[in-house]
Amino acid sequence: MTRMTGKVKDVMQVGAIGLDSLMENKLSKKRNLGMRYKIPYGKDWILMVMHPDTLHLGRAWGDTDAILRQLMERDAIKILIYPNSDAKHSVVIDEIEKYREMKDFRIFESVPHSDFLSMLKHCRFIIGNSSCALLEAPTLGIPAVNVGDRQKGRERGANVLDARGAAGVERAINKIYKDKAFLKQVAKRESPYGNGTASDKIMTFLEEMIQ
Repeated sequence: MTRMTGKVKDVMQVGAIGLDSLMENKLSKKRNLGMRYKIPYGKDWILMVMHPDTLHLGRAWGDTDAILRQLMERDAIKILIYPNSDAKHSVVIDEIEKYREMKDFRIFESVPHSDFLSMLKHCRFIIGNSSCALLEAPTLGIPAVNVGDRQKGRERGANVLDARGAAGVERAINKIYKDKAFLKQVAKRESPYGNGTASDKIMTFLEEMIQ
């Protein structure tokens, strides 16, 4: 941006606008959300959102399988959301569907965005490769296991644990359950993408520019 304008003063870092809607949204209580989607709300929730990585399509099956096998070992309700429609999404869906009838697994093709954010707010952690692990999760104080390279190069907060392969996924999940110092840091809700006031900052910046 500074190369385009030639002036550093004409560029302002405001954060992610998506966080504005997160802060403005009235998120559902866990009990209400559980009743609406028939998800037991007396246990921990783990949220999984895994998309195919368009730069590494061959990893779709292996990464998804590694996650699901580790989730099987956890005493929690596993909420699985279908991937986007990128190439190889059917591979991810096929793996997810193998768990539909298994105890403590709940699978959804999609949910309204506000309900998804509510699920994120109430989960023990999110796992997969969705950008919400980097954007919304830190603001809500939710740990995230980012699997693979789909988010490679993007800035991330202290809540994100990068993992690759079954062993990496297992280490990251164990850290969430056992590392109190890590959880304390995540609870600070610090995000490199701002604090949900991007729109206000943009308006102020533009008003100052036209004066």
